[in-house]
Amino acid sequence: MNWRAARHWCGLVVIALALCFALAQPVLADANIRVMVSDPDNLSGYLYEGNTVATAGSAPTISAGENQVLGTLSITGKPGVQIPVQVGDRIKISLSPGVCYMQTPTSANYRNYVSWPSQVGSEKNQICDSSDQPGMVFECATPHTMILRVGHIDSSAKAMLLCFNFEKADYSCVRVAPFVGIADEWAADTETKVTRLEFFKLFVEIAPDSYTRHAKPLQTMEQNFTDLGDVDIFDKEIIRPLVDSLLVRGYSGGLLKPHAYITRNEAVALTGRAFGYLAITGFRDKVANWGDASINYGARRILYWGDPEGRFNGQKELSRAEVLEIIQSCFETWSDNSNRLQGKALGFR
Repeated sequence: MNWRAARHWCGLVVIALALCFALAQPVLADANIRVMVSDPDNLSGYLYEGNTVATAGSAPTISAGENQVLGTLSITGKPGVQIPVQVGDRIKISLSPGVCYMQTPTSANYRNYVSWPSQVGSEKNQICDSSDQPGMVFECATPHTMILRVGHIDSSAKAMLLCFNFEKADYSCVRVAPFVGIADEWAADTETKVTRLEFFKLFVEIAPDSYTRHAKPLQTMEQNFTDLGDVDIFDKEIIRPLVDSLLVRGYSGGLLKPHAYITRNEAVALTGRAFGYLAITGFRDKVANWGDASINYGARRILYWGDPEGRFNGQKELSRAEVLEIIQSCFETWSDNSNRLQGKALGFR
């Protein structure tokens, strides 16, 4: 699966360091990978003219899978602006849905993701390390987002260059999900509900092989469920590993209900079985008795955050956007670490 070489970016920038940049690589004719740079202190998202510009260093060929190389995004000062950034300015870099870093950035490894060369051509770089402070300071990160802060500036230097690198294997190279082709559309769709069959077909693409590859069921899917008559034969084979591994268990009476809309109880119970951590979540409302352990596992792994009031709302039928959020969280567990929690504390994922 190749991505046509193409790129574009938005010339507007947010205040000092922040800008909106899009590295667009069409896949399956209609999918994009975007690298977005913004100001985490500008919550309104309104774009102002600023002091920096962004340039894509390459137009790579990318496919779904691990260690995909996006190249380098370079941020420089605008011509005529003597000192485009100041100590304390913050910058947030985000990857679009369906994409995440191979490994979540941390304070110990973040220089695998960003660099500030000492020289910019024949000039010194204004962003530079001092005796007690790096040029850029790591603040926090999630598998697809990182926030940095300007730590030191040499105001006597004549140039500024900050490079976000997406080419370090197992670190800043990216993991591209099989569902990237629908990610943008689903992320924007808060109205369309998702059937159980649609959810199963999406989830099986990222389900752990340890569950699905070697499952040996006591009964076939057709023996377990009596309502598969109108399910396409190809769809049956797609979801069979989930049933054979008992990740999908259906309803009492031998019903799978493939065309019913999936609820939060059902979605988080399934994902919790495959990806969760053992814990108690502390939701203010009760979760379904049949799935309480799996739901708690999923919530502990931060597969689902709860609503702003701390409620689970398990009976809610999920929209495409809500489903994508859960599937993306599962996908990102391959690269996550404790900074996933830190990112939530700072108000982003």
